[in-house]
Formats: sequence, C-alpha cells, structure tokens
Amino acid sequence: MRYELANKYVEFKLPKEIQQMVLGNNLSLSSAKMGMFADTVSLTNEDVDNFMALKPERMKDESFEDYKNRRYFSKQLYRRRTLVYDYSNI
Repeated sequence: MRYELANKYVEFKLPKEIQQMVLGNNLSLSSAKMGMFADTVSLTNEDVDNFMALKPERMKDESFEDYKNRRYFSKQLYRRRTLVYDYSNI
C-alpha cells in the first residue's frame, strides 16, 4: 500500500488560478483538490479501496503525524469517492 499518498495529499496545494476559478464559481475547494490530486498521482481504484478499508487506528510502524494524515486522507476519499473512483472497470 502506498502510505505516502496521504502525506502527499496533505502537502498538495491547488494553483492560485484554479483556486480563484473554483471560488468564483461557488464550487468546493476540497473537491477540486481531490480531483486534481487524483489526476496528478494517477490514483487507482485499488488505492481508494485500500485506504477506505483501513481501520481507524494507528499502525505499529506509523508515527502520529502519519496516522493523522492517513485518517484525513481516508475521510476525504470517503467523501469524494464518486469523483475519483472509476466505476467503468466494475
């Protein structure tokens, strides 16, 4: 599993012009961030399934900061899975 995805998501920033466009159209910044992030890192259905299936508890080899990032990323994936999950492969 790619735990580094959670850390990359937390560090990912939308470009200023995209932020202005999203806010100007009354859209969600977090949805835009998830969509652009998924496209940038080529997020797969397997990645989404793995992160959503993880238990909400800290792993043995995981720092507290990594745990917080993973939980945040998992919650965002759960909320925005319709944007990033490819249902055509089912």
